[in-house]
Amino acid sequence: MKQQFFLSMSFVLFLGTLNAQITQGFESDPMPVDTFKNGSESGGIFSFSNIHLLNNYDSSGGFWDGFALSSMRNDSTPGFLNQYSSITAGGYDSEIYAVGYSGAQMRIDPLLDQSFMLSSVQVTNTTYAYFSMLNGDSFAKKFGGQSGDDLDYFRLHAVLQMPEYKSDTLTFDLADFTFSDSNDDFILNDWRAFDLTGFDTTITDTARLTFSFSSSDTSFGFINTPTYVCLDNLTYTLILGTSEFRNNSDFNAIHGHSSLKLTSATQGKISAYDISGRLVSHWAHRTFQSEIAFSELPSGWSIIVFESDEGVKKSLKVFRP
Repeated sequence: MKQQFFLSMSFVLFLGTLNAQITQGFESDPMPVDTFKNGSESGGIFSFSNIHLLNNYDSSGGFWDGFALSSMRNDSTPGFLNQYSSITAGGYDSEIYAVGYSGAQMRIDPLLDQSFMLSSVQVTNTTYAYFSMLNGDSFAKKFGGQSGDDLDYFRLHAVLQMPEYKSDTLTFDLADFTFSDSNDDFILNDWRAFDLTGFDTTITDTARLTFSFSSSDTSFGFINTPTYVCLDNLTYTLILGTSEFRNNSDFNAIHGHSSLKLTSATQGKISAYDISGRLVSHWAHRTFQSEIAFSELPSGWSIIVFESDEGVKKSLKVFRP
């Protein structure tokens, strides 16, 4: 799975705010090239640490919606049977990418002591949608019309929803024939960054990013243009807040040369996550003091979370060179 981290601090224990720029790709289990996963095998969700792509699959009819994963490379065959291919014949910088159908939802789940600021996601057209707009088909018109002067457009909308947050919408042009100079008209056929900084909010609770479409080509209120998009490399700033172990009569953390000692009179469990939110390991805390060897933690930053049997949670950040 493709992930990139850019960090600038190297303390063993960290007691302030830490920001990390993360790029999350959509590689999952190994997929051969020119294959796809549409939910028929497991269905429901494709998970990548804190990021989850929701999927619905109807086994009775073989239909899907939401997100699929793809390594398809067919950039020349028009039509519905080629719905899983990107017009770029691959992902942004990998073989695997996500294909979203209208209404596709991405769920973002911050851990305790985490928050997110969205930055961007790479976007391009599917081969199906590209050729439908370029040439027209039995359902949709050729963009620009026969004269090339029709003011056509195909737009992707990202809607951010979060508890106690008024939903907000950002828009990205997948095709635009509305320019005064027709030489500027385009149908997107490469990967471009969809800027998500316009949401201008910190994600502190479970949030949903929903993708929908609008088009100049409609009939009876329905969009004729194939409502698909390819996504790759979601980039966000991960913010880790102040640790909660120190200066607390019930919880404490002491680091040595090779281990971290956590003391608490309350029983519970200890979990270690890497900075992207993936669970690395967990331990039961049944005595006054538990000891975690640094060798059990991944290199770089980890988040250590203690949860008492009463449900009280405390956390801290640990850096292992």
